[in-house]
Amino acid sequence: MKIRYRTHANLPTLVAAALLFASCQGSSQSKDKARPTPSIAGWIARDTAVSQTLQGVGTLVPEAEVDLRVEIAGRVEQIGFKEGQEVKQGQLLLKLVDADLAATRDKDKAIAEYQKLTLQRRKQQLAVEAVAQQDVDDAANAQTSAAADLAFAEAQLAKAQIRAPFAGRIGLTNVAVGQYLVAGQTVASLARVRPLRVEFAVPSDAVSRVHPGMDLQFRPWGDRAFRTAKIYATDPFVDSVSRSLTVRARWAGDMEGLVAGTAVEVQIGLSRARAILMPPQGLTADARGPSVLVLRGGKATTMPVVVGKRTSEAVEIVSGVKAGDTVLCNGAVPVKPGSVVVPSRYL
Repeated sequence: MKIRYRTHANLPTLVAAALLFASCQGSSQSKDKARPTPSIAGWIARDTAVSQTLQGVGTLVPEAEVDLRVEIAGRVEQIGFKEGQEVKQGQLLLKLVDADLAATRDKDKAIAEYQKLTLQRRKQQLAVEAVAQQDVDDAANAQTSAAADLAFAEAQLAKAQIRAPFAGRIGLTNVAVGQYLVAGQTVASLARVRPLRVEFAVPSDAVSRVHPGMDLQFRPWGDRAFRTAKIYATDPFVDSVSRSLTVRARWAGDMEGLVAGTAVEVQIGLSRARAILMPPQGLTADARGPSVLVLRGGKATTMPVVVGKRTSEAVEIVSGVKAGDTVLCNGAVPVKPGSVVVPSRYL
């Protein structure tokens, strides 16, 4: 009786468990059938015409500049300029006491004149056979040596003066009349500030797109408007340390607010090019590098890419994606490679 009792007592329980299992299995299968394929935003790759602007900091450089130095030692006798003055080319700027040099020049000049007359007389005497040819040759040699001595004396006398090599503006000086200067000592600086040059370092990745004849826009810090200069020259090679190429542009317009040596904002409009610019949310990265999910046959496929320049709005794709590809842009729910995807919308 006990065995029959236990058997009949468990039968309802077994039936109920079987019904519950069947119900759960059916519910799971119905949920899987009702679950939709992932939907995500897509973007169709296309070539875009872009114009890039190269921006940076440049420097205003004088058209010409030189440090004025004395070539010989001596005492200052005369100063022919005022600090900050505009001077003309060839203007006498400084003169050292040169009485001894002038005396040497005068002596050598007299000797040279005497040797010149001696040579003329020897030639006349040779014509009437009053002297030998050797005497004429000796006189000619003496005349040449005297002329060389005179040229050297005149050169030394010229070194006692400093004249402006070009027209420009003289700088500050600490030299005074009566001061003794040693050879090579700086007297002042001279600069030609009209026109001005704008010097700018172009990064190596843009070197091939910048060349003489292009416009370079610049403005001092705080100015509203840019001024347009013309690039006229570049260095023949890229600097091995900074990996940049120095270019220069010339500005001959209004000089108001422009001071040589100051920094200026610079921008150069580069030539237009075509590129694939993708929304940044479509780009992923891992240890193997950047990649994107491309729709292939309705499934998400991982595609490695090479990335160029980036901004907050777009990423330049150098290779890995071609025009017409549908790139998937991950949203809140990431999509795994191989998933069946139906883009819900296109960016």
